[in-house]
Amino acid sequence: MKSNRCFLFLSVVLALSQVLPAAASMAVRLSLDDLVARAERVVTARLAGEPESFWRGQRIYTRYTFAVEEEWLGKGETTFSIEQPGGAVGKWAQKAHGFPVFEQDERVVLFLGSFEGQPRVVGMCQGVFRWVEEGGRAILEQKLDGLRLVPEGGEPIRVEASELRRVIERRQEGARP
Repeated sequence: MKSNRCFLFLSVVLALSQVLPAAASMAVRLSLDDLVARAERVVTARLAGEPESFWRGQRIYTRYTFAVEEEWLGKGETTFSIEQPGGAVGKWAQKAHGFPVFEQDERVVLFLGSFEGQPRVVGMCQGVFRWVEEGGRAILEQKLDGLRLVPEGGEPIRVEASELRRVIERRQEGARP
């Protein structure tokens, strides 16, 4: 009996190792409406300085400080920091799959919630949209590197900035007493 359970367990582990991609975190897929509903704050922002990685216990974290360009939902400081797992300190590096990595001079739209009083991106990297100019239009697109979403299927969200603003305005109108 015990050997049957062990065989079944090993079979399941082996099967999953063949099906699931390596180096990915799993999360529930969030729609644009879900992201807006879960966000306390939505801003356009750029990095304000170099990211800072540091040890917290046995894990490496990185602090990204942002300068807010526009507030689309909620209110807050004109600069704020996000601390999240992953980064490099000296010869050591840790990758936290599913968490966004930010580039200097990159304009982003951030959907922010909070955890223990600190800002956090909603839905891991689902709550980060890169700002791209295409034919005079501002296009926002998700970059979902290292994140496997369930249910499966579908593409990263790609939306015009003006449409996202309309979604946020509809939420604000519905939230008024």
